[in-house]
Amino acid sequence: SAEYTYTAPVSIQHNASSLNVDATLGFTVDGTTTYDWTITDASVSGVAEFSGAFTGVASVTVIGKKVGTFTVTATPASGTALKTGTITVVQTSTTKQYSLLTGLNIISLSRTGTGWAKAADLASAVGSTCQSIIKWDASKQGFVAHIKGTPLNNFDLVAGDGYFVNVTGPFTLSVTGETVTRTFSLVSGLNLVGMPDAKSALTKAADLASNVGSTCL
Repeated sequence: SAEYTYTAPVSIQHNASSLNVDATLGFTVDGTTTYDWTITDASVSGVAEFSGAFTGVASVTVIGKKVGTFTVTATPASGTALKTGTITVVQTSTTKQYSLLTGLNIISLSRTGTGWAKAADLASAVGSTCQSIIKWDASKQGFVAHIKGTPLNNFDLVAGDGYFVNVTGPFTLSVTGETVTRTFSLVSGLNLVGMPDAKSALTKAADLASNVGSTCL
């Protein structure tokens, strides 16, 4: 009788069909053969992007950037291109805690969906120990302070920005919501930005300065 050798079909390998915003997912075919990789069938523009090289390589890493779906296509130097099934980028709520100390504290409002739209909302969340919420207005190069319990300067909160919280005693502030991805348009002079979760690898001032580039003083 004839003998047959089974050859598994060639396909792109990945260990999940979904990933969170700002999370990563790896793709390869056999770990050796090189391909040119592309993100295809994106449900929204910029739903995902490659981290690192994606042409002439055996494997790639993709970062989820927006809620939506996409596929990944691997095109060999010759032969038929390969494509994954649908990959879904999801957004899940997480909590970040800040241990506030007496006096001024700087926090990064790195979540959306907190329910806090105004400075007064954040002041209320901090509670009785809060005296004021302060932001840095980069366009005017000056501080804007909202005094708790007054209508003065009840400015809009922007997810991803940094804020000063002035308290009379220690308080643990829990910020629950979906992680935010932001692009910051820096102006000449001082700028106050919140550190997004996606940049958690930047642990030193020099790391952030290098990330900003040659315009950073």
